[in-house]
Amino acid sequence: MSRILLTGSGMVASALASEAHMRGHTVQALPHGEVDMRDLPQLRRRVTEFRPDWIVHTAALTKVDYCQENPREAVEVNTAATKALADLSQQLMARLIYFSTDYVFDGTQHLWYESSPTKPLNIYGATKLEGEIIVRKFFRGHVVRTSGVFGERLDGKQERNFFRAIASRYMETEGQISVVDDQHTAVSYAPHLANMTLSLMTDEHFPKIVHLTSKGFDSWFGWAKLALESACLDSGRLVPVSCENVNFRTPRPRNSRLTSDIPEVVSLIALHPAKQAVEQYFGKVLQELREEAGIRE
Repeated sequence: MSRILLTGSGMVASALASEAHMRGHTVQALPHGEVDMRDLPQLRRRVTEFRPDWIVHTAALTKVDYCQENPREAVEVNTAATKALADLSQQLMARLIYFSTDYVFDGTQHLWYESSPTKPLNIYGATKLEGEIIVRKFFRGHVVRTSGVFGERLDGKQERNFFRAIASRYMETEGQISVVDDQHTAVSYAPHLANMTLSLMTDEHFPKIVHLTSKGFDSWFGWAKLALESACLDSGRLVPVSCENVNFRTPRPRNSRLTSDIPEVVSLIALHPAKQAVEQYFGKVLQELREEAGIRE
């Protein structure tokens, strides 16, 4: 069994912590509330004290518009902290897994493989790509790109994601819900990511770069339609709109379908279909929202 240090406290870190504990690993989490990723001396001290076999770095500044408006902070969190962790990994002879994003691509291709050329359209994608470059230079460094993450947090806090947003809008309004229909992606159920990542960690040939998502592609409109129909709700309230008609302050890739040409990864993804995960998760979120609103079935 391994000693695993996790940065962050979001959906991916929560799922990884839960799955790692179930598999018998020793886990040390560095949640946002305890460690500021910009406080590099504190970060170094906490990592060194634990002396991990693996550092799994999920913490990041992910709000695209915020990163665009606060580039210095985005660099400090997404790039500088990653450099510090890579250096620590080298000193401690630990392996490092860095979670990255589909936003390192410009969206002009139909499918994006691990070897596809990167060209971020915004500060968020650029700072995550810089982190990738740092990690890839390190012999024990690995990059996991993912997209459209949804799931729950272990601390009970509700982290906003696409499906929770759709459920909230459906419950809070009776009118139409506009959803972009020309931005295509894969979605990733956090427990799926945790299962696949930890499975790869047992393989001595863990790829330098790997794309991990749940299996399936669609537009955001398509994902919303699937979610509502799985709960027998009125998907006719959804209105497909173009990205051109949405006031995005920051450019985003139109097509970020992450896929893989690594055989063992393709096999892993095939075992984790998005459809069933969306149906299960969306139903649970709806139940929570109904209970909060005092609505009985």
